[in-house]
Amino acid sequence: VELAAMVEEVEHPAGHILHLAGAPSDSFWVVCRGSIRQVRRGAAWPSEFRPVSLVAPFAALSGNDERSEIYCSEPSTLLRLKKSDFFDAMEDHMDVTRALMSFAAGERERVQKILA
Repeated sequence: VELAAMVEEVEHPAGHILHLAGAPSDSFWVVCRGSIRQVRRGAAWPSEFRPVSLVAPFAALSGNDERSEIYCSEPSTLLRLKKSDFFDAMEDHMDVTRALMSFAAGERERVQKILA
């Protein structure tokens, strides 16, 4: 699957907002350089995403994250994949769909262990 051809490299300064709480989320983000912070209302601490991290993928999958704000906590270089391009690839390639389902199941298990 040629997802790489669909990815755009972008640079943002510290403080740049990638997602506002309640706003539609239209992209997946991967951190190449810098740091991205996700602040959730009601959470005890923020999440920090560093290089090679996939930033808050469930916000993009759900299309709307009511409780999170995501922003660059320092100047950052990111790879952006539009959700619509990713879903097009999923329709054409079942292996992408299986990989996403496996990732989601793994994340669910990881969170359950933390909460136990």
